[in-house]
Amino acid sequence: MPDSESRATLKHVISILLKNLEGKPDPVDPNLKVDDFKGFIEYLDANQIEYILKKENHELGIRFILLFTDFPVTEIFIEGKSANPKNNSAFKYSVEINLSFNEENSIWSRIELIGDRALAIDCLISESQTFKLANMNKSHLFELFQSAGIDLMRCDIREGKYVGKDRKETLKERGNLELSA
Repeated sequence: MPDSESRATLKHVISILLKNLEGKPDPVDPNLKVDDFKGFIEYLDANQIEYILKKENHELGIRFILLFTDFPVTEIFIEGKSANPKNNSAFKYSVEINLSFNEENSIWSRIELIGDRALAIDCLISESQTFKLANMNKSHLFELFQSAGIDLMRCDIREGKYVGKDRKETLKERGNLELSA
């Protein structure tokens, strides 16, 4: 097994692939562009910086994507905010799920732990038909959680599109030298 210094990280492998693709006139996949890899590397960099910033504020924040062959890319963000400044292990946890079927059809959801075995859900659905279907099945969602022994205290499903922060601001043009000390 290779030592930790010689192990290739995902970011390193993508960087090598990116350098090799830039020199090729005809990429293997016509839908895959060099800018896609650059965007993915920026995404990984922003995740790493966001994790460090949250850690400095005594918070937890882990963001990652799930790739599927038959389902859109789904971003998951697990966050823990300090619930008690005197207790380093007391956090208020939530999970955000963000997926987009296309530009007009996206779903954003935030599931928050509000007590022992008690949750609250906020959901924004941009497409009208999907929104109506979700609202019609809301009682079924309450039943599913109840059958698992979890109290769903609140479930707010609204029609709309989630507008998050532009995370590229986390990456500064000159780099993040103050974070590399």
